[in-house]
Amino acid sequence: MAMPSQTAPRIRWWRVLAGGLLIELALAVIAVPFFATGHPEALSMMIVPATLVVAALAGAWAARGSAAPVVSGALAGAAAFVVYGALALVGTLAAPDQADFGTALSPAYLGSHLCKFLGGALGGWWAARRTP
Repeated sequence: MAMPSQTAPRIRWWRVLAGGLLIELALAVIAVPFFATGHPEALSMMIVPATLVVAALAGAWAARGSAAPVVSGALAGAAAFVVYGALALVGTLAAPDQADFGTALSPAYLGSHLCKFLGGALGGWWAARRTP
């Protein structure tokens, strides 16, 4: 009988990177209406649970077919964190006079970043349990 690591790749890196991009894209789609309606403070209440759900779904997708599903899911959350950091850096460099680190370092956003890792790992665990 073949070992799981022989039948499936340990980590599917393209899924991990795509999962991270999907997490950030979905969170941007969730955040835009709050800013468009002039209620960005309400986003602080929604961002943590939304991140957990989105990261779990993307982590489950990223972990499909992997021999290390929990690691793959957590890495998708890490990729989302890197994408967020890159976007924040580009935004700061493009408009340094409008940089607002108070929001980026608020407890809600820090909790959201933690939920990217935890949600991704949870999604990987979920994907592992669904695999026969």
